[in-house]
Amino acid sequence: MTGTAPENTPQTVQHALFARTSRLHLDAPVTIVAVAFLLRVLLILLLGTYHLPHDASFAFEVGAVAGSVAEGHGFSSPFGDPTGPTAIVSPIYAYLLAGIFKVFGVYTDASALAAMILDALCSALTCWVIFILARETFDRRVAVLAAWLWAFSPPAVHTSTSYIWETCLSTLLVSLAFLLTVRLPSATRIGEWVRYGALWAVAALTNGAVLAVFPCLLLWSWLRSKDPAAPGILGRVLAAGLACGICLSPWAIRNAVTFGSPMLRSGIGAEIYGGMHLEEELRASDEHWPHLHNPVEQKLYRESGEMKYMAMRGHEAMQLVAAHPWDFLRLSFKRAPLFWLGDWYRFVIVHFRGKSVVLNLIVFGSIAVLGLSGLFLAWRKRATYASFYTIPLMIYPVLYYVTHIEARYRHPMEPLLIVLAAYAMVTVAGSAQEPRKTGAAAPIIS
Repeated sequence: MTGTAPENTPQTVQHALFARTSRLHLDAPVTIVAVAFLLRVLLILLLGTYHLPHDASFAFEVGAVAGSVAEGHGFSSPFGDPTGPTAIVSPIYAYLLAGIFKVFGVYTDASALAAMILDALCSALTCWVIFILARETFDRRVAVLAAWLWAFSPPAVHTSTSYIWETCLSTLLVSLAFLLTVRLPSATRIGEWVRYGALWAVAALTNGAVLAVFPCLLLWSWLRSKDPAAPGILGRVLAAGLACGICLSPWAIRNAVTFGSPMLRSGIGAEIYGGMHLEEELRASDEHWPHLHNPVEQKLYRESGEMKYMAMRGHEAMQLVAAHPWDFLRLSFKRAPLFWLGDWYRFVIVHFRGKSVVLNLIVFGSIAVLGLSGLFLAWRKRATYASFYTIPLMIYPVLYYVTHIEARYRHPMEPLLIVLAAYAMVTVAGSAQEPRKTGAAAPIIS
């Protein structure tokens, strides 16, 4: 009896792999979330990363503000010493950390452990959102792979286990906002648009930089709706914008009353000024680098007050840009690729020291290359959601191109890169299905 052995193509191998994954329930979001959470908590406990200094190095500015709130001094003093009210950090995570301080003590190991477990939970739950987002914009195979990639992604694991900041919470919130964005064009109830705007406001009050993406994605949702010229659609779009504004207003009103300006966060001008001084030829030494962890700058900040200091540095930043326009452009264009590779200092150190830094850049760079390759393939295949993925990846980093970069600043965009990386891998393997067309939303818990 003769026959032909089944061809061992990449497609058949991948189908067999996914079939086995399904039998073992490894394609279930709850399994992936549980593994991601347990991995992160285990690393926190084994490595003892919660043993943080019981001073300003514990969560830095946000920790100092949270400590001030917990001790009854209000939202103030971001650098430890009493300096009065502040708007340097966004309020939601600072108040959340203040609640942890109230329960477990200010700057204690117990507080650090609780805050890191919260970060680990937020990072693990992002797996679930990534799964749903990838499934709705591509297919289930991409969704399973993307969720597992996030569960073990070195940047995601490191960010959720090594320090305390708003990064994991803001990434979870922004991921949820991205998911609602792809569902919004088919949303007919005004309440769905209101919730969308409110969610972006909550994300912005956790990390103000993400707000730049909101109007662009709201416009995208409007244009992708069935009939952008329909009478009711403009009202729904305005309702989303109004909901966002209303939810932001308490913080803006507080700042207007306290500082005379309804800004969401102070210090952009100072950050541009500081970014211009990161180059050796534009600064004499680290002692003169105008960063607020510098004792000289802190003294000036205390004596001037936050708003006067920020206004002064903002004015000097504009003067510096006007005097050195080509330096400003050169530095901005230099930061652009480095934003996707990791932070500035790791890039500089790699020429002089340890292999671990090289590995760091390889990890960050490979995720970026895979993700951007997936975006290229999505455009090449005319995928339905190629434009959706493009907008945040283009808009969000611009603020950091003109100020300064650190590896963690890329993190809110990391879920999009992971989904696109998974899409690239599945596409190259030859089994990616045509991305799902905009339609009725699937349940978020499925």
